[in-house]
Amino acid sequence: MQPASRTAAAPALTSSAVCPVNSWNEWDPLEEVIVGRLDGSQAGIRWLRRHLGDRGLRLHELESRCSRPMHIDTTFVPLAPGKVLVNPDFIDVDRLPPILKRWDVLIAPRPDPVDGLMAKFSMCSPWTSINVLMLDHRRVVVEASQLTLHRALKDWGFEPLPLPFLAYGPFGGAFHCATLDTRRRGALEDYF
Repeated sequence: MQPASRTAAAPALTSSAVCPVNSWNEWDPLEEVIVGRLDGSQAGIRWLRRHLGDRGLRLHELESRCSRPMHIDTTFVPLAPGKVLVNPDFIDVDRLPPILKRWDVLIAPRPDPVDGLMAKFSMCSPWTSINVLMLDHRRVVVEASQLTLHRALKDWGFEPLPLPFLAYGPFGGAFHCATLDTRRRGALEDYF
């Protein structure tokens, strides 16, 4: 499988500081925020612009066709600088925000069917299959049952690390939802 269109090389920032992730603080100079939205739902985006705009943050709207949005991780998953995994049912790649036009857009394969608790009790989309956890620019933790996604990630140059995690599904999510990395080693990078 080949990425759909666009190639980009995101410039790396020069910093040897430890980089906290998933938080906004003095070590994490967040500048770009991608915000998911449904048709007609502008109130939340206006609120974010009103409260974050004076901090120099730029918001980019990501249109979703999902009728029950709960996890952006079932829709849009940045994997590495210049590479994003998208759910073709929820995202029209031709309508991505301009800031993403030069990125490699990797179209996720359809989720492999699952049995057990996830199939019976989860209120989440089957697309939690793409709710993965990136350990670095190459290694990605992915649900063990999603063999089609494993092959696609390998074809795209990633190293999938399959782990069984379906039992977490009824609690609402998968790897990215169930983790919160507070510190990472390495240089701070600008994905845009």
